[in-house]
Amino acid sequence: MIVVGTGLAGAGCAAALGELGYDVVVYTFHDAARRAHSVAAQGGINAARAKKVDNDSLERFVKDTVKGGDFRGRKRTASGWVRNPCA
Repeated sequence: MIVVGTGLAGAGCAAALGELGYDVVVYTFHDAARRAHSVAAQGGINAARAKKVDNDSLERFVKDTVKGGDFRGRKRTASGWVRNPCA
């Protein structure tokens, strides 16, 4: 079984398949598996809480998402995902 990506989803999938007895090979495009975005996340794992008490906002989440991706992602695209996650 081939799994592409070592973020939370990819690593979890690989571990589950391995426990089921599958021969699993995992590929990552990072120089080390620990550099996957889920592991190196700058902000929340999947959502902005947008609470003033912890200084969170949608804008900060977008900024952290782009920064966590080593600025390879586009701010406009990340902003669209944050504002319309099911679109």
